[in-house]
Amino acid sequence: MKILFVSSYDVADLQNGNGIDYFKLQALQAAGCDVTPVSPIVLSPASRNIVSRGILKFERLFISNLDVVQKKRFLKKIGAAIAAHPAHAAVDAIVCPNHFDISFYRGPLPVFFWSDATHANMVALYAHHQIKSDEMKQFEHQVQQRAIDRASGTMWASKYAMNTALSIYGADPSRQLVTRFGLNLPTSLQLDEFEEIIGKRDERTIRLMFIGFDYKRKGLDIALRAVVELNNMSVPALLDTIGGFHYVPEEARNYVTVHGPLNKLEPRQLAAFETIQRSSHFLIFPTRADVYCMPAIEAMAAGCVPVVSDVGGIPEIVTDGETGIVLPLSAGPLDYAKSIKGAFDDRQRYLTMCRAGYASSRANHQWDKIGETAASFIKDRLATAI
Repeated sequence: MKILFVSSYDVADLQNGNGIDYFKLQALQAAGCDVTPVSPIVLSPASRNIVSRGILKFERLFISNLDVVQKKRFLKKIGAAIAAHPAHAAVDAIVCPNHFDISFYRGPLPVFFWSDATHANMVALYAHHQIKSDEMKQFEHQVQQRAIDRASGTMWASKYAMNTALSIYGADPSRQLVTRFGLNLPTSLQLDEFEEIIGKRDERTIRLMFIGFDYKRKGLDIALRAVVELNNMSVPALLDTIGGFHYVPEEARNYVTVHGPLNKLEPRQLAAFETIQRSSHFLIFPTRADVYCMPAIEAMAAGCVPVVSDVGGIPEIVTDGETGIVLPLSAGPLDYAKSIKGAFDDRQRYLTMCRAGYASSRANHQWDKIGETAASFIKDRLATAI
């Protein structure tokens, strides 16, 4: 099966992306698909001459919804570029890691997209989508509808996302599949390594880790206060944060180490990330808004118990009391501190959660298995369309 894997951005640029889309591509290749990656399709725009600048100025004066007009032009340009690509005529299907880039493709090939959220999910959860103009929100809703109607099949990271496609966009259930996502790491631990890691962890001081570039949305303020609450309860606890550089309140400074961004493509930084993750007892992730949760998947794979909020598709990844701890969105720092202390004090319960999380990551979040599932779905949909 020959696939054109298309996107308007370079999925292999892991420094400017989270890597998931690149792993999707690799998973299809590992499943035996002949994949031609085309990224980016649309190169950077040409420098504006005096005429184009004049046209833009005119449009700004007389077109009230210029942002919508420009986005529609861009998506049409992507669609035309896909159809004009030299490999287009030699493949069986198009696969896209998002819905936008295939929304205005008008060629004859079957198309599939592989996503973690619908537009409705994004508007419901993320503030930067909520502040867009009504015209832009309506346009992006229409774009999502176009993509779902056009797609021969759609693959979702969670039932949370797929169910929105069914209920809001009227998606055909026979064209939908939940695949989950895999580890966003180059390698995974074998069982003997895993057992050695969890057996060596400090039994006196609780080690917490927090991951997030958008640390305000990810609930860093709750994590910082939770580590203070633990120490106020005479429970020694330390917190390592990875992602953005941020302010640490004075009362937390003795307990917090800020690492900033760590590039997993750079060996030393990857080693630093793995050291923190493998020494941490818990991932504390009180996110306010998320459709999925890659940090929880990565944590479970290393036997680091995720303590997360009940948001979006996260409860499909972490099972409360089995593979981690899921707290309501209303939970505050003291709730997180008490839940962590309770799990840490009961060592057998803690180790059971470590092992259950590791088993879940092996069973549900391995890209090789996910790629086989996705490839099989695409083949079945292509056969149905014949």
